Amino acid sequence: MRPSDLELEIVEATTASHPIMQEKHGEIQVSTFAKKNKDQMDQFVSIEHADLVVEDLTAFEELAGHITSELKKLLTISKGKICIVGLGNHWMTADALGPRIIQKLQQQYTFLQQERVILLQPGVSLQSGMETTHYVKAIVESMKPSVVLAFDSLRAATQSRLCRFVQMTNAGIQPGSGILSKRQELHFRTLGVPVIAIGVPTVVSTLDVTHQQLDYALQHFLNRLEAKGTKNPLASVAYWQAEDKDLSSLAHVFGEWARMSTEERKQFIFENAGHTDRIVTPTNIHEWIERWSDLFVSVLLDVLAQPAPS
Repeated sequence: MRPSDLELEIVEATTASHPIMQEKHGEIQVSTFAKKNKDQMDQFVSIEHADLVVEDLTAFEELAGHITSELKKLLTISKGKICIVGLGNHWMTADALGPRIIQKLQQQYTFLQQERVILLQPGVSLQSGMETTHYVKAIVESMKPSVVLAFDSLRAATQSRLCRFVQMTNAGIQPGSGILSKRQELHFRTLGVPVIAIGVPTVVSTLDVTHQQLDYALQHFLNRLEAKGTKNPLASVAYWQAEDKDLSSLAHVFGEWARMSTEERKQFIFENAGHTDRIVTPTNIHEWIERWSDLFVSVLLDVLAQPAPS
């Protein structure tokens, strides 16, 4: 199974050399990097707000500004039609980001350049009986847009990034890749036009959550031991922080478990769970989907709105 839909997490988990440029804007971090894919360079932009909460409208406004700026950089085509595709299953809340964006754009359609914008909600193959790529390709061949913007819900490998992270790329997207339901990719190779994919992680696997919480507990325990000699260990800042520390010093308490690498602990949990895994999502995912879909509609109206009449 692909560990994550977030390319930044995959790069962080490998030893491959991909220079990552990072900029900090208050609480928002913007990361950009490129990966060679056959004969082209794929560009990736990640925008993250680690402390984002669904009620923080000010933070969402700040995110919208950064997303608009980065999208304009990726959207280099200034002429021709733009096909906006909302991928996902609107009956499944965690997977409904793409469909909700299209539904809300349809309500705002008069504010768009209608002769230039194509809105498409293909659903999933279980609903339509067609591969999503075949559906989109048929529209592309008929309507001949210059570029496709594809929005989708993604899978994260890190629980803390759920609904607090945006990925944008010109590398296209492979629907369902994060949950072992791989479909044909939406890409220049399959559609014949550039594809910009934008997504927010809304699900994470129980395997990832379990091993991260256990790692956190071990780090927490180690911090407590290190703070034991302080005047008030419970008040120590280090006691409450989870850091990437060497846990081998805990081997006398936790045995071989403390000597394992993160991946070895993850594999151990997987094997002892009967090689099963589940996908989970935040309990307030409906609120997150509504907030993010509102944000993306605002961004698209800004990027694609009709010029004001003179």
